[in-house]
Amino acid sequence: MKTKDTTRKVKGFTIIESILVIAILGIVASIGVPLILSASDAISFLTVRNDMAQSADVAMSRMLNDIRRIRDDVSVDTAAASQFRFFDTDDTDINYYLNSNNLMRGSNILASGVNSIIFIYYDEAGSQLSPPIAGIGTQTDIYRVKITFVFNSGSYTFSYQSQVEPRNLR
Repeated sequence: MKTKDTTRKVKGFTIIESILVIAILGIVASIGVPLILSASDAISFLTVRNDMAQSADVAMSRMLNDIRRIRDDVSVDTAAASQFRFFDTDDTDINYYLNSNNLMRGSNILASGVNSIIFIYYDEAGSQLSPPIAGIGTQTDIYRVKITFVFNSGSYTFSYQSQVEPRNLR
């Protein structure tokens, strides 16, 4: 006669297998989390940089176009390191300056988050003018203008620079 085996075989994991799985998952997580965080920081940096770059491109393009259109040699009113004021070919009074963290064009905000703006002026020979001759009715010696502005957003700082030669000077 045959006897029945009454012992049941329990299927599952032993405590040792469970501990090994937890240890392996811990090692994988300790490697993966920093990678995910650094990728997240990179995406955040690129997003901020792209937003600033777009704002800077629009502001710089506007400034370069306006400065190219200075009316004539006697239309530059103010040519300081932090302000440039002149009249364009349409006799529009154009004034660029920094107000708090806003790059201003007259009373309008051209760009926000600007930490500094610097205008550097050069004569026909390429020498830096310090200070340039300016004043309505006074013939200016400015031949080229270099513009630099710095954007800040949180811990990120970006600098933008360009140069322009006004069409109607000399």
